[in-house]
Amino acid sequence: MWCKHNWVRIAVTYAPPTDGKVEGVNLAVFEKFYKGVTTILWECSLCKEIRKEEMLGKQVEGGSNETE
Repeated sequence: MWCKHNWVRIAVTYAPPTDGKVEGVNLAVFEKFYKGVTTILWECSLCKEIRKEEMLGKQVEGGSNETE
């Protein structure tokens, strides 16, 4: 069924960078270790579909449950 999504942020997590030695990983994984990763979970308030968004670094702004 078609839905005009109304995304609501339901969770935000941040994994800080590691200061340990990282070897034998590809560039994308290395960047996550080096810069840390912010993960945001979005849920459509109409159809309840879930979407995950990942960004390098700490990208969390103030506020709660902002719509996109």
